[in-house]
Amino acid sequence: MITSRFSLVATVLFVATLPVAQAAHTRHSEVPTDPRKALRELEMSAKHAETDADQFRMFISHNNLSPESHLFELDALKADVNKMGKELATLESERASLSSWEQQAIDKVTPLLKAEAKSTADAIRFFNDNRNYLWAPDYRSDADGIWHDSQQIADTLNGYLKYSEARDQAQHLKTNLNIGTE
Repeated sequence: MITSRFSLVATVLFVATLPVAQAAHTRHSEVPTDPRKALRELEMSAKHAETDADQFRMFISHNNLSPESHLFELDALKADVNKMGKELATLESERASLSSWEQQAIDKVTPLLKAEAKSTADAIRFFNDNRNYLWAPDYRSDADGIWHDSQQIADTLNGYLKYSEARDQAQHLKTNLNIGTE
């Protein structure tokens, strides 16, 4: 059990400190090569992390739950963060071929994901060091940070993807109506 807790911290810390460009050389086959699809997948992963983080926050508010319940949620959050890190690294590896709005979306999301990874690592560290104090404000603050960052990532990506859809729709209308450049 101790080994799994320490490896959990090590994995999250790895993602938190890993420069995206350093991981970019790795191709992840589960992430679509179409940047918009990859951004949509990242948005869905962030929404999933937001749900997991909200569940984690509920666990903290119930003092009668076992520490193992917390560990299960922390493990799910670690997996969420690592998945998003891989998806972001794949997008970063294709940066040169991305449009300016796609690059901007990556630039906005990267610090949020790093902050989420740090909060997740902090929560795991707190869990490992303070199993009898899982109601403490620092632990709750970490959970709130994870939830907030996941929500911000999802909302940010959603905004950029809506922009892209609106731009495509405007271009389609322009073409269909034979409107020239102004």
